[in-house]
Amino acid sequence: RSAIKWGWCPATGTTPGLSNQPTYMTWTNSPDDENSWSTPTELVEPVELGSAMDASFSPIIESDGSLKALWRTWVDCPTPQTKCSVIHTATATDWRNSGTYEYSQHNIFGGDKYELPQGVQDPFLWKDEDGVYHALFTYMIKDADKAEHFNSISHAYSRNFTGEAWTMTGTVFENKMPFSDGTSYTFPTCERPRLALEGTTIVALSMGCKSGG
Repeated sequence: RSAIKWGWCPATGTTPGLSNQPTYMTWTNSPDDENSWSTPTELVEPVELGSAMDASFSPIIESDGSLKALWRTWVDCPTPQTKCSVIHTATATDWRNSGTYEYSQHNIFGGDKYELPQGVQDPFLWKDEDGVYHALFTYMIKDADKAEHFNSISHAYSRNFTGEAWTMTGTVFENKMPFSDGTSYTFPTCERPRLALEGTTIVALSMGCKSGG
């Protein structure tokens, strides 16, 4: 049994209100032993890659020990908005060796396509039993014409991780939560979607949601 943690430093970056701190990786074969974790290794330094925000790094480890990941940059938009969240791919031949990591800055959706005004964020990457890559995202900001999309969850997929534009299928979860008694509650925001998987079978969806105003 092994465990891997990915994360970034506290939001003490140079951009007011944003975390532009690095992403680190630490791992262990004995996750219950706090002294067994490896020394954190820096993987992504957003500032060095031209980004003003954390990378939202989301990896999977292949059976041969290689790695594939999605990450994002926060860069100038080609449209009138100030900044856009742009999703990219990353690969490594050995997930333990940061020297083998390579970061593409190609927009996975192709060209200047950003999905709603300022793109998507918080990728969660997985691979299904047919070898197709999938990802969940949250929309970056509210679309004035589609208020229900604000922080709803969207889905995209690709049959060739780095070789073709990803296909966005659209919204798969809105932040209006139905309950078994017939009532519902609309959360102001929901972010960081994550799936619980048994092999390649989806068991549950989790995310962080804010209640109240």
